[in-house]
Parts: sequence; structure tokens; C-alpha cells
Amino acid sequence: MIAKNFVDEIIPDWQLQLDETHRITVHSTIIYRVPVSQAQFNKALASLEARQTAYADELTQLAGRKGKLRVIDHNTTLAARQALSKKHGENFLDKFIYDTERAIVPELGAAVRRINDRGVRTSPERAGAAISISPARSFRSATDLARFEQKRGSTWSPTVRLEVIISLEGPREQVELSVEDVRTAMLFCGPVTSFTEIAGVPHHHDEPAMKLPLAAP
Repeated sequence: MIAKNFVDEIIPDWQLQLDETHRITVHSTIIYRVPVSQAQFNKALASLEARQTAYADELTQLAGRKGKLRVIDHNTTLAARQALSKKHGENFLDKFIYDTERAIVPELGAAVRRINDRGVRTSPERAGAAISISPARSFRSATDLARFEQKRGSTWSPTVRLEVIISLEGPREQVELSVEDVRTAMLFCGPVTSFTEIAGVPHHHDEPAMKLPLAAP
């Protein structure tokens, strides 16, 4: 038998005990196919950045009216979006991204709280910082993408991509359980397109693992 060669940068100790420190980075993606034409997608995309800047300005102005402290709550957000639509009209990509954000942020936020309660650290610490939602063109093959880049083809689908990248570090058993919390949060938002776990070197390997409180008898 001939041994195969691989590049394995990080290899966790197979004898790692359940309470020893472990680190996993989860990268999960959901891709939403948007039911519009390529022309409609490109038109909405062209105005999206300016629209998001205008939305941020509306939020800042509305929050500033509440006193010295800037408060951005649900009512402020809703008022800002209504003002934006009134001034600039509707943009389906903007609405799709907004609705997706409203779905994933509370779900992943709740998951992060459960994960932290287990004594597992998350990086980034804030759920919102782990989330990315963006419009994209999806190609079925590298050949189709290459043809598009060479202006010789237009075989692509309008899509919006939801990506979550978050690292979990703590006792091995609790880290493995916490991965499922991230998966559950993603499943709330639709069928998961991809879900990968990559081991990494613990950043806090010299610190004692955080111990969970004992259950009351």
C-alpha cells in the first residue's frame, strides 16, 4: 500500500479528554436563490450601497432625537426603514437582506448565550459580528464563472448569501455540543448549504477550563 500525502496544519490530539481545551471554527452558509431576472438583480445591486448609507443616516438622525444618548431600538429601525422607502422607493435586495438579518441575529444571539453558559468562549464575542449577508451571483461551475469574467457568458443565478463564521473554545465536550447550537440557529433560516468545522490551536490553552456549576441535588 502507498501512503497518500496531505497538508494537515492542525491535528487535535486524538486522546484529548472531554474536559480539555479544544477550539473549532464553524463556517456555515445558506444561499437563497432570488426569483428575479439578472437585469432586475443588477439594477437593485447598483443602488444598494447608496441605499444602505441613506438608511444608516436615517437611523442616526432618528436616534439622536431621543436625547443625548443615541438609542436604536425596534421602533427606531422601523421608522428609519419607512422613511427610507418613502424617499427612495423599494429595493427588493435591501428588503431581503434586512429580513434575513432579522431572522438570524436573534437566533444566533440566543445560541451564543447558551454556548457561553456552558463555559465556551466565542470569537467574535458578539453574534452580529459573526454574520455576513450579501448579494451574489451564483455559478454552477468554475467554467461558467470564467466565461462570465471573460464576458463570454451569463449563466448565473441571482442569490443572497448568509454566512456565519464563529470560533468556539472551551472543554472539548462542551465545544462539540455548542457546534449544534450554531447549526440549529442556521436551520431556523432555511436549508443549510454548507457547514464546516475546522480545528484550531486554542488561544487560551494555558488557562484552566471554565467549569460549569454543579446541578442542585
